[in-house]
Amino acid sequence: MKADDHVAHLPVAIAGARIATASRDLADALRILDAALAEATKANLLYSQSDARLALGELEIKSGKAAAGRARLTTLEKDVKGKGLLLIARKAAAAMKR
Repeated sequence: MKADDHVAHLPVAIAGARIATASRDLADALRILDAALAEATKANLLYSQSDARLALGELEIKSGKAAAGRARLTTLEKDVKGKGLLLIARKAAAAMKR
């Protein structure tokens, strides 16, 4: 897959996982997000990687693993602030308060 394909495909996959999470199809959401995170990491796509981590933290909180989700989001917030991804940092902070 070319880099351009990742750029187009990953946000759609992550959005689909968020829909699956909202529909309580948590196993499917987790599968999609794990694959998206691995793909984004391999392709060195920081924004998609961070967005997948955000969605995973939100999923963990919604699936009853609040401590794990908040820990993931805390780490994410710190990581992305230093890299200038302030929108994702704000979303992570907001998700921890839910």
